Amino acid sequence: MKKSALRTTGNWVPITKSEAKRRGLIVESLLPLYRACDVGLVRDRSVWFETRIATRWTVAFRLVNQRGQPVIAELRVFPNEPGHYPPGRWSGEYGAPAKVPPGGLSARDLRQIRTQAFRADLRTIATHLMPEWGEELGSLFPGVPLSTVPPRATQGRKGRSDLELAQIAAVYEVAYLANRPAIPAVAKARKLSLSKARDAVRRARVRGLLSSASKQGKGGGLVTPAARAILKQHSMNTGGTRHAKR
Repeated sequence: MKKSALRTTGNWVPITKSEAKRRGLIVESLLPLYRACDVGLVRDRSVWFETRIATRWTVAFRLVNQRGQPVIAELRVFPNEPGHYPPGRWSGEYGAPAKVPPGGLSARDLRQIRTQAFRADLRTIATHLMPEWGEELGSLFPGVPLSTVPPRATQGRKGRSDLELAQIAAVYEVAYLANRPAIPAVAKARKLSLSKARDAVRRARVRGLLSSASKQGKGGGLVTPAARAILKQHSMNTGGTRHAKR
């Protein structure tokens, strides 16, 4: 294209009626565009790494295997939303009505995206995921039988288990999203000194249980999928006991 332009395809795309209803979309009949025998299903085997920026936006990296290493093939940014959506997706798909933060996505928001941020945590996160993820993640980590890797019970230098660090990450996230000082919140909830709370938060980041701060030297960070898996398993083992003080 020689000139800039706004373009839209207007193509018809398959969607279940329940999903369309949830998104507030009008469903049309397949006929006469398609016959029943023209429509089938495929399993989506894509792998996404998701994180947050500026507390208002989700960044989703689609990962693929390139010469034996996971690399980013696609980047999506969309508003943080309540509710459950498939990885890399949000309620505004197909032009559906959706709430967007005031002013929309800014250049300042985009500058917080660090395409390398996921690398330190990626393998740690992958090894904590449930066994049924093995097939998809195995394509990103050839030769590593992720589906058979058991949850770690690693101890830090001061004896902090993955579970304890995941609980600390959860406390940190709650305080951070509420715009409250997160380190003091961890210290109070876990009965630690500020220095020990700060060290525990650092260890949670290193262990891949709390995401990196939005900027070097600044606060911030959210519970990672690996931490959520640990907390969920602990909750199931203890009959649904809450994992952190809210």
